[in-house]
Amino acid sequence: MTGLKDRQRLALYVALGLSAGSGLTLDASTAYANPDNDNIHVTVLSTDPDFFRQSTRRGVNATNETSSVKDNVVTIGRKSPVDTPAINGDVVGGYSDAYAVTHNTVTVDDMTLALAKSVFGGLADGDKAADDNEVTINGGTFDGSNAVYGGKSDTGTATNNTVTIAGGTFSNANVAGGAASTGTTSNHNKVVLGSDHGVYTADLSQTDLWGTRYGGDAVVASGNAAITGNTLTVNAQNVTVNKVRNFEKYQFNLNEGVAKNASVLTVNATDGFGTGANVQWDNIQLDANGWNGDTTNPNNATTHNGKVGTVRLLKSRDGNHNFTIFSSSPLVRNRVSGDFEYALSTDGTFSGGAAQGILYRCERQPHQKCQYVL
Repeated sequence: MTGLKDRQRLALYVALGLSAGSGLTLDASTAYANPDNDNIHVTVLSTDPDFFRQSTRRGVNATNETSSVKDNVVTIGRKSPVDTPAINGDVVGGYSDAYAVTHNTVTVDDMTLALAKSVFGGLADGDKAADDNEVTINGGTFDGSNAVYGGKSDTGTATNNTVTIAGGTFSNANVAGGAASTGTTSNHNKVVLGSDHGVYTADLSQTDLWGTRYGGDAVVASGNAAITGNTLTVNAQNVTVNKVRNFEKYQFNLNEGVAKNASVLTVNATDGFGTGANVQWDNIQLDANGWNGDTTNPNNATTHNGKVGTVRLLKSRDGNHNFTIFSSSPLVRNRVSGDFEYALSTDGTFSGGAAQGILYRCERQPHQKCQYVL
């Protein structure tokens, strides 16, 4: 072998061979590094004939394969043509017990993840940080009791991590922007549901969402620095989850993927944001510019997105007293988002019936007022 890439590939052979003793083996799947730039790429496919084939793939740890704790870019599976690796261990974008684990990216296009296994953008032991990592799930089957973490640290910080869920089938799962021990300040984490264009095929109906998941699954009240900047963003319609916890802000983005009269987010659990969450009305935001605009199709026809119609942004499954929202002013607020003025309204505790959620209604054309009605 000659050249830099060949030397790096040889080093990867050695790294993979050494890592086999620590539990990283391959079963009808392949991991390979392709460092075309400052990031180091690791792709896992079940159909690639290169490198190793062994009886069981017990997990993916990019650091074992790249010798780097940062800037790893991991891709699992493929949507077209379909390639679905069976992963029987954790998927880790970057790991260390001696250094901060940062700027790693994991994208799952397809896979089957074994029971009780997890996906980590960054994973740090001891007091090392797991900050600025990302995970995107576009598909796959998660067999149960799984977790997806943008970043997770033992006793260090897990800050400014992002998890995006656009596809995949989950059962009894936890999805968290960050996970850390109680007493740390691990904030500014994000969970995003749906692609920027509203593509969403996931099943999260049994999944708990966390801005930051602290030890003991404690609910942290808004205003506490431990969850400052934690944001749940919803870009799609017909999203159902079990619980939402430890987010300071809730951002709803309506776009061409949201139909008229659709429901955006439904929460199954009867205690809504969690007891004592103290969510503030001003921290529930809406951007309807993408929904009220026009889209020019390839045949030059125009699709009118939204414009006239009602969208229920947030609701409970059964209309119970699920959500308590705190405000120092009446819960009707006109706001301006780009070219659109809109109003949001709720009765504060969503006491059932028509008032069990937040609705948005656009009754006029762009540049005129879109009204929100209960």
